[in-house]
Amino acid sequence: MSMRFKLIVSLVAVALVTAACGSGPSASALESARAPSTTTTTEAAPEGVIVVEIEDGRISPSILKINPDEFWIVQFVHKDDPKRIYEIVFKKGEFENSPVMNTGDIYEVDLRNLDDRGIIRYRVVLEGTLTGGLPGTINTRG
Repeated sequence: MSMRFKLIVSLVAVALVTAACGSGPSASALESARAPSTTTTTEAAPEGVIVVEIEDGRISPSILKINPDEFWIVQFVHKDDPKRIYEIVFKKGEFENSPVMNTGDIYEVDLRNLDDRGIIRYRVVLEGTLTGGLPGTINTRG
């Protein structure tokens, strides 16, 4: 290798290291001493609990295929806009319908109380709408 090539590679490496070490929050962000508006850390659900989130007018996950010996609680969490009020309605009455859910509310169903394993169909119904709601299924056949 030529001396010129080695010098160019060395300069590029130094420039990359300098850029990497120089990145970070701006001086004004440091002065404000505010916490970031969002975070990427999430807390895992407790053992045996699977979480279904209601957010942005949808449910996620909308289709669950679970083994009730591994996950026995399905927890519905209302994370949507406070103007949206929901109710979870079970098609065949396997569980009691939820009370009216506002933002931050949680409703749980315990799969250990099921007589038979199978498919449970439900709808997340937005209060004041005439539509059938957001469909979801819980497949407990494992």
